[in-house]
Amino acid sequence: MKKKHFAVLTFALCFSLLSTACGTSKNSTESTQTQKGLVLTVSSTADFVDQATTLQELIDSSDIVAKVNVQKVDSCVYKGTDSVVTSITPEILEIYKGTYNGETFDMYGGYISYAEYQNAPIFQENDDALPFDTSSYSESEINNAQLYWDWCNVYIPSAGDTLLYFGKVSDNNNFFLTNAYQGLFHLEDGNWTNQALITGSQTQQELLVTDLLNISGSSAVESPQTGISKTIDAITYTYPGSDYDTMISIPESALTEAIQKNISDAE
Repeated sequence: MKKKHFAVLTFALCFSLLSTACGTSKNSTESTQTQKGLVLTVSSTADFVDQATTLQELIDSSDIVAKVNVQKVDSCVYKGTDSVVTSITPEILEIYKGTYNGETFDMYGGYISYAEYQNAPIFQENDDALPFDTSSYSESEINNAQLYWDWCNVYIPSAGDTLLYFGKVSDNNNFFLTNAYQGLFHLEDGNWTNQALITGSQTQQELLVTDLLNISGSSAVESPQTGISKTIDAITYTYPGSDYDTMISIPESALTEAIQKNISDAE
């Protein structure tokens, strides 16, 4: 996976939170002090990924397409890399394609403690590889810091979320998110949203977005500019929101019917 890194240091507000190849990184650091909880953010974007241009291509590229409730999420540094991955333990609500036999649904991105991140084997071998200069912060601040690995602006699920997940069988026989970020939709107020898909004018937005909007008759809506809040050991952390101003939002029934029709027509 070829990706670019952008490191951002912020303090959280107490009143609110694979088909690519590793390459060079570019880091920019920003510091804002508010009230509680140091959050270190690595924003990582792919220079190139496999991309579906239509819903049919997204389905064809996936081994499983399923609607699930999130029972549990676990994030860690992926072995041999500096990347954070999240494993979702799903409760299957409906399977539109493929079969499920207890696998986890995995994806890039996630939230972990900075202590866990800096103790990953890759940094033990070369601590200069850490994407942050934390010299201006106290030992206590760093010891209590949280890290947010932002992968292509993809939504990071929490327990209790309802998702539409498109996944491919991975090397460890679990499922991994199709096309890095395209295959994850979060159910919000009866609509499937994907904040990582690039919306905009017809000449700028992803072709998949154009296809999905044509199918559903929907339009892009405003993206959340503030992320989730978590309280850990009496410290509140607020994580950044979306990098984009707008995101795709499709009525649940419209996207479900389109998926079922595409799968039926392909049989």
